[in-house]
Amino acid sequence: MNFKDFKAKFSINLTEQQEEAVQAVEGPVLLLSVPGSGKTTVLVTRIGWMIYGCGIKPESILVLTYTVASARDMERRFASKFGEDLGSKVHFSTINSICQRIIYWYAKATGNTVFDFSDYSPKQAAFLSQAYTRTSGGYATESDLQDIRTQITYIKNMMLSNEQIDAMNEDLDYDIAKIYRGYREFMRQQHIMDYDDQLVYALVMLKSDRRVLEHVQSRFSYVLVDEAQDTSKIQHVIISMIAKRNDSDNLFMVGDEDQSIYGFRGAYPEALMSFGKVHKNSKVLLMEENFRSDAHIVRACERVINHNVLRHPKKLKASHAAKIPVKMVEVFTRGAQLNYLLKAASDLKEETAVLYRDNESIIPFVDMLEKHGVPYRIRKSELNFFTSRIVKDLADIIHFAYDPTNTEAFMNIYFKVRTYLKKENARVLCGVSQSSGCTVFDAAYNSSLLKRRQLSSIEKVDSDFRHIVKLSGKDALSCILYSMGYLDYLERSKMDTRKLFALKKISEGTPDLRGFLTRLDFLNKTISEKENDPGVPLILSTIHSSKGLEYDNVYLIDVMDGVFPKAEKPPQKITDADKVTPEQEAYEEERRIFYVGATRAKKRLTIFTFKHASSTFANEMLK
Repeated sequence: MNFKDFKAKFSINLTEQQEEAVQAVEGPVLLLSVPGSGKTTVLVTRIGWMIYGCGIKPESILVLTYTVASARDMERRFASKFGEDLGSKVHFSTINSICQRIIYWYAKATGNTVFDFSDYSPKQAAFLSQAYTRTSGGYATESDLQDIRTQITYIKNMMLSNEQIDAMNEDLDYDIAKIYRGYREFMRQQHIMDYDDQLVYALVMLKSDRRVLEHVQSRFSYVLVDEAQDTSKIQHVIISMIAKRNDSDNLFMVGDEDQSIYGFRGAYPEALMSFGKVHKNSKVLLMEENFRSDAHIVRACERVINHNVLRHPKKLKASHAAKIPVKMVEVFTRGAQLNYLLKAASDLKEETAVLYRDNESIIPFVDMLEKHGVPYRIRKSELNFFTSRIVKDLADIIHFAYDPTNTEAFMNIYFKVRTYLKKENARVLCGVSQSSGCTVFDAAYNSSLLKRRQLSSIEKVDSDFRHIVKLSGKDALSCILYSMGYLDYLERSKMDTRKLFALKKISEGTPDLRGFLTRLDFLNKTISEKENDPGVPLILSTIHSSKGLEYDNVYLIDVMDGVFPKAEKPPQKITDADKVTPEQEAYEEERRIFYVGATRAKKRLTIFTFKHASSTFANEMLK
């Protein structure tokens, strides 16, 4: 069947660039696909052409997607176009699923026993919690444990050396190198493996036993990879080993380094930049036409992403006409931004998404929507705001304010609120409080351990604690931050203080600190248990959770330097792609996140900027 007959038989209508990608079957091919350019359509059509036009057996085709849901969706779309019989023969999978098969093949060939799979059991959580306490001296919150797991994922996926792992300690307040090595040994002793271990073990087996590699290669002669920009370094190595044979390298990768936004968990867009070096005689094809967005949006987004250096040059084209210009809404404060959004959300006629860099940006808005009874949907993502170190500290401060005999809370906060106590003295005072039933402060007043200067500090802190329980939630939180010195502690510890805006907004209107905690608990439960009604037009989502989605209208919020992007000012522009600093690399990813968020919009894109704060990305859109 020739290509003309193939298109006629299956009612296929493609652009010139899409047709070129579909027909590039033999040899290594990298397809760079801009947002809204129809990459899934091309992937599905290409598989059909491989079978009908090139005579390739469907069983020899391996299609790798980023998630199980994506694999199932790809298989469903292929089956609906080319038949369920063929759909069941092509192998649609995730890289982890293939790695699990490799592990079983290896075990069968060598007579070894396969470790049990355990992504995150209570035993694993307990080990990490204890390891955190041993290396930091503090107790791990859920947020801390999530951060540790993310760091371990990064180590494995980026294939870091021992020296690189040790260097990570410089940017963390715990010893990730020691925790990682201990966790790795713990997993081996328990004979269990997680998702990242599947990758590590599969790569070792492919390298160490030629029979395993040859077995995989004999099964799959053609490898297609979707969302290649989100694939990690170790995944790229595994994929390349499977695709490269003595006489061929039939690897087809679809991606766009401009949309790589998962660097924190090991995404490796550098593989797209070095594709030609790794895969000889390769082709790099482009799909540059955006079928999703208004031309004004496409042009504005192109202006932004062109500021990145670590990318392939592309020329974005808009399929739709230029009808509605990108709107910049300049406000004085973040609170004014939320008031504007609330008014807009109360009268929506079309699907509208409010997109944000981090979850903490939207929590005050959820609070407002709940108070005003405005319906909304919220896309689930890892919401660690309520289990963060700052929220835990504030909860302990408040619990201790209402119960000064709460020694557990006191031991967590005494060095954060200007008591100036040594740890051993704090422990002694807590022991006296527990044994006698008196408050920790009364134990201090009756102690011979403390000097007059220390007692003076204790008296001030005692007075502050007595005072804050009489104040409104807003005023009490302000007292904790400024008068009691908690903000000084955060800055001294170089902790991220961006959650404070959300906390301050939530505290407004709460009668006291107990009411503040109650409101936090309410919001945590509401967001985690929210049942989404697909008929509600207002959608709240992080940009990461909206990857691959599109909306009629998009609001991008908190677009100010120091929030989005996180850096308060841009680093020096990259002049040599081989000499890039971590700060420069991180800033380019921030710009990519902004680009991904903006390109979700089909009709209207609105961006909030601030009167007294710079906004690098918004300014780049205008120039």
